[in-house]
Amino acid sequence: MDDAQPGDVVLVFDGIYSGFSMYNSGTQASPITVSAQGTDARITAPASGVDDSIYICNASWVVVEGFRVLRNGARGYGIGAHCASPTAPMYGVVIRYNEVRDSQSTNIYASEVADSVVEGNVTSGSRNSHGIYVTNGGSDNTIVRYNLTYGNGVNGIHFNGDASVGGDGLHTGLLVEGNIIHDNAANGIDADGVYDSTFVNNLIYANGRHGIRVFQIDASGGARNLVIDNNTIADNAGSAIKLTQDAGGHRIFNNVLLGNAMAIVVSNTSFSADYNVVDSGSVLSFDGENSTMDLSTWQANGHGSHSAVSTRAAEFVDAANRDYHLVANALAVDFGTASLSGSSAPGSDINGVARPLGGAIDAGAYEDH
Repeated sequence: MDDAQPGDVVLVFDGIYSGFSMYNSGTQASPITVSAQGTDARITAPASGVDDSIYICNASWVVVEGFRVLRNGARGYGIGAHCASPTAPMYGVVIRYNEVRDSQSTNIYASEVADSVVEGNVTSGSRNSHGIYVTNGGSDNTIVRYNLTYGNGVNGIHFNGDASVGGDGLHTGLLVEGNIIHDNAANGIDADGVYDSTFVNNLIYANGRHGIRVFQIDASGGARNLVIDNNTIADNAGSAIKLTQDAGGHRIFNNVLLGNAMAIVVSNTSFSADYNVVDSGSVLSFDGENSTMDLSTWQANGHGSHSAVSTRAAEFVDAANRDYHLVANALAVDFGTASLSGSSAPGSDINGVARPLGGAIDAGAYEDH
């Protein structure tokens, strides 16, 4: 890796290895790629001199793909990107198709990465932290898609703007798409300081707290101008969607939000939410959960005239066994809208199936009928 130059590909054959570090940058046209050649290139110990198994230090236009990072209780991160700054981030960091599990801290950690991609990874069993963690100002326009993240000690996917380290203290332009996130100890998606971003086609279930939670603790702001559409968020202990320190401007549509303690909680009445399928009962709030209401009261207050009430049994093939595909006669079938308040629904579902199959878009992550 020390000798790798732009355009080089370093192939790693199946076997058991200690980790490696990446300090050299590629270019946008000619990245440096380190790739597992087969299906069982296992990394079971940290890289020399650091605590991470794969350590990326201020290296832009690099690709890490196809490794099995099995920490067995070692310290630090499974794959970690470090050493940049909020005003001079790394660009074009691509972490894809890796299996990263059982890290003592976060499985995949990406700090100050812009225009980057974390995709197709399996991250599970973080002992004390998150499956995937994108952190610090400067990590804008980054894509987190098609990952499976489960059984982690805190959150499935975590974002943190962290104003204390400099920059604007926010994440903007994120695309969080097509992830399957379940059985994490806290939130499915946990986001401190996210503006102008999209959460689409995610399946989020059975997490210990909320499905999608956006807020402000040490970022510069909470939630603003979010598009949250065509997600299936079910059976989480808290809210399906909860937005606080909320600057408004959200478009929340075509979601199936069932079996959660609450469906939608916002804290600013400047939002659009419609074509969502929710439970009966007091499951909606537009004042940060200070007061709650059922769908009919929500609609009487001018929100979601096309949204509707249903049940898990009526919508899902087999929620008890975690099959959240839609049954043929589900309310959510052909229920959605092509756009809401200027935001378009996705042209395909979580599995790449073109939308719509029928007369209209199905609500939720799956286009089944």
